[in-house]
Amino acid sequence: MADELIEKIASSVDDILTKNSIYKIGNYGWLNEYDVDPEYVGHAIWQIEPPGKLDLDYPYSGKPLKNRPDDLDEAILVAGEDFSALMEASRLSIGLMLMHQELALNKINTINNEDQFFWLHYLDSILKLNIASDRLRKYFIIGATRLKVEDYEKKENRNKWFVPPFEQAKDILIKAGAYQSKFDKNLSKAASLACKVFKMIKKRNFIVHEIATRWAKANKKLINEQRDSFDREKANGFKKEDFSEYESLSFDDLKESHKIAEQKHKKEMKDIIKEVINWYQNLIDLSGYVFEIEYEVRRKTCS
Repeated sequence: MADELIEKIASSVDDILTKNSIYKIGNYGWLNEYDVDPEYVGHAIWQIEPPGKLDLDYPYSGKPLKNRPDDLDEAILVAGEDFSALMEASRLSIGLMLMHQELALNKINTINNEDQFFWLHYLDSILKLNIASDRLRKYFIIGATRLKVEDYEKKENRNKWFVPPFEQAKDILIKAGAYQSKFDKNLSKAASLACKVFKMIKKRNFIVHEIATRWAKANKKLINEQRDSFDREKANGFKKEDFSEYESLSFDDLKESHKIAEQKHKKEMKDIIKEVINWYQNLIDLSGYVFEIEYEVRRKTCS
């Protein structure tokens, strides 16, 4: 029974992801079985000519090795594989989030009760996307500069930030002798995408803290209001119980109040779903340019 449930969930998640055009990272790069997608050349390169001197036939072929992989080969390959795995994990978390979307949209206080699974998968998605963003930056630095990340960051203090490596891509290609003017458009797009990704990275800490502490803050506000009200009334005299304000509320007033709260809630839900999906897609697009730039540098420096 558990196996059937897991299969049903997996099938539902896959259907939802396809419906929302959220595809596996390995699905990018090709128009069909033979033709490379010009919009995602880098992904095709990553799939057929990944970096590092890894001989997949070595354990079985019995042939002598032609190259000895060095530390940079290991570091860039691990960063790339980490990135791909994290993107697939992020995609599944997004799918689970979307699966709970309809239930969450129909509840006002979703974070507090039955719909905590929506928020759980939402937080899980952004945490994974944050780590994936870091791994992509690491991959780019190692592949483009042929330096360890710590050595690159020591060169200049601003190099510790997320965006500078992508802004320096043109200079990196020129230094490697791999620059061509036809790359300018993609280099500009890469820098722009890196800025978008960094905005979400900066926002991530706020999002996690906001979601995790929302109800604690609400209760803190309520208890402070009660304390202040008690202190005022103790100083000025306690009022008699008065329910006239609530008795004057009509059913239409209550309906309107509920409607406003519901609209606010649904807008918040849709906005955060859009942000997460955009973050995922921005990383797909950025990684395509990163894979392509790394390949051009590798082709020139390792030939």
